[in-house]
Amino acid sequence: IFFTDIETYTVPDSVLVFFLVIGCSNLYLDRDFKAALLGTLIGFGTFYFIQRIGKFFYKKDAFGSGDVKLGGAIGFVWGPVLTSMTVYLSFLIGGFFGILLIVSKKKTMKDIIPFGPSIIIAFFLSYMFKAEILSYFFS
Repeated sequence: IFFTDIETYTVPDSVLVFFLVIGCSNLYLDRDFKAALLGTLIGFGTFYFIQRIGKFFYKKDAFGSGDVKLGGAIGFVWGPVLTSMTVYLSFLIGGFFGILLIVSKKKTMKDIIPFGPSIIIAFFLSYMFKAEILSYFFS
C-alpha cells in the first residue's frame, strides 16, 4: 500500500480483502461483532466525513476512496479504541509529511499528496506500541 499509493495514488482492493480476512479471523477467535462494527464506523466514517467536507468546500475530495475504505478495513481489524488512535496518528504523520513536502517545494498546496502511507505507518505504530499508547491516553 505504501509504495503503490505514492506511485499511483490508489489503494488496491486486494489489500482491503487482506484486512477483511484478518478481521474475520479475529471475530472467529476472540472479538465481538459490535467492536468490529464500531471500529469500521469510526475508521470509515472519519475519512468519509472529511472527504465529503472537502468535496463541499473545495469541490474535490480531501481523501480518495481507497483511503476511506482502508480506514474502514483497519477499523474492522482493530476495533474502536485502536482505530481511533490509528486515525489520530495518521493525521499527525500525514500532516508532518505534507508540511515537509510543501516546505521542500516537492509539492504545492494544490497537489495531491497520498495519505495511504500515513495510514499504514500509523497502523503499524499502533500495533507495535499499543500498550504504551493506551497507557499514555488512558492513565
